[in-house]
Amino acid sequence: MNIEQLIADLRARINPQYYDQVGTESYERHQVVKALESLLARIEVLRVQNAALRADADRIDWLADVNNSVGSVVLPREIVESNISSLRQAIDAARGAKITQEPAP
Repeated sequence: MNIEQLIADLRARINPQYYDQVGTESYERHQVVKALESLLARIEVLRVQNAALRADADRIDWLADVNNSVGSVVLPREIVESNISSLRQAIDAARGAKITQEPAP
């Protein structure tokens, strides 16, 4: 039984005359249904966020691939040299760095 089936089963067992009366089984079932629906909605939000994070990870991995001849990232040389093993660490270092840029010619 999945969560949707559980919710449907619990809903079918709620007596509409008693769902708002504390202490009744229908009240308890109604409270459980509300909690499960809230969790189900949160799970869906997390699924969407997870998909977005995975897509970002794929993008970073593509940029960091040594065989990538199309994309590139421009970071200060000293940051790249000190974080040669990880593009993610280099990006994090660059985000936190206080680097003064040379004026354009």
